[in-house]
Amino acid sequence: SIAVVSFQNVPEPADPKREAVMAASLLTVGLGQSQAIPVVGAQRVHDVVRQMGKADQAITGADALEVGKRAGASYIVTGYVFQTSPSVVLGAEVASVADGKVFTSRRVQVPAGDQAIFAAVDSLTIALRDGLSHAGFGVRSETVDVASQTTRNPVAYRAYAHGLDLLYRNDWAQAHDAFLSAVQADTTFAQAWYHLAVATWWTADFPEATREVQAALRQGSKLSPRDRGALEGLQLLIQKRYREAGDRYQQLVARYPDDKELWYGLGEARFHGARDFAGAREAMNHALALDPQFGVAWVHIVDVDVQNDDLRVAIEDTERFRKADPGNPSWIASKIIAFGALGEPESSLAYTRLYRAVASQFWVYRQTAILQSMLGH
Repeated sequence: SIAVVSFQNVPEPADPKREAVMAASLLTVGLGQSQAIPVVGAQRVHDVVRQMGKADQAITGADALEVGKRAGASYIVTGYVFQTSPSVVLGAEVASVADGKVFTSRRVQVPAGDQAIFAAVDSLTIALRDGLSHAGFGVRSETVDVASQTTRNPVAYRAYAHGLDLLYRNDWAQAHDAFLSAVQADTTFAQAWYHLAVATWWTADFPEATREVQAALRQGSKLSPRDRGALEGLQLLIQKRYREAGDRYQQLVARYPDDKELWYGLGEARFHGARDFAGAREAMNHALALDPQFGVAWVHIVDVDVQNDDLRVAIEDTERFRKADPGNPSWIASKIIAFGALGEPESSLAYTRLYRAVASQFWVYRQTAILQSMLGH
């Protein structure tokens, strides 16, 4: 498999207009569309980079090879935005994770304009594919048109790329807003609708997630097989068809075993459907092995502890959650639930007050009122 590890914006290293982010994201789509080599998902690459402490840094050399190795790729792509005016110039090379050998290096140029980044990535995808063919790889000559699978609106794709970055950082609320901006700019942008539904689902707004899933399904022909399958699984979960959802996600994790989102979906189906708490925990542990900071999986780990009446273990798991992702306030909510189940309302109230200081959800205020009533405050 092959992983697009990074793109650097040479003239503007801070990448203020996200051209490098867009190029990396689109090239992942293009390589998948061309069916040259199985492509590692962008989410998996981002998680590995974050776990290595390299987020927001240029990834080159040995670090790029290490990212590829940890992501399970045999080959990596590193790329460059050399200029965006008066023409767009992109370059990239494909190297072996095993020894760093470069198999092909290509550079493309297209006239500047609103569609230039899409045209440039199409050209770069084809150039890399041809280079791999000359290097002895058996690749097929498939048509490449990344805009047809995504959007032809650069404003929409820029917002979408920003949303992906936020989603991969577990900032679901801000990711939701970015994806919403993307679909407002292009209502036919299937991938943006799909990821908007995921972000909404993870913030537990199920009625809105239902509407977004339906919008994504209307554009389903633009989605990759992985995204279509995940969308179908998500729809089944939201419809509470848990047995069917479990079967769908089981098929998906067999095909995409390094995808934390799919393992999480399987855990959700097991937890809510057959109430298979051991199976749910197993699936959530798979997700956390891929990303120890995956907050929604931690939340369900604690839920399993509470359901099993392993309340001291629940407290321990909330501490593991806090240490893994201290910036995610959901660990506080898990503390509230665990201490409440343990029969320690004073501790639960203390964490509720802490949560209220960092979050404004109605649930927090409701929980505060309940606990204060219990304690006679």
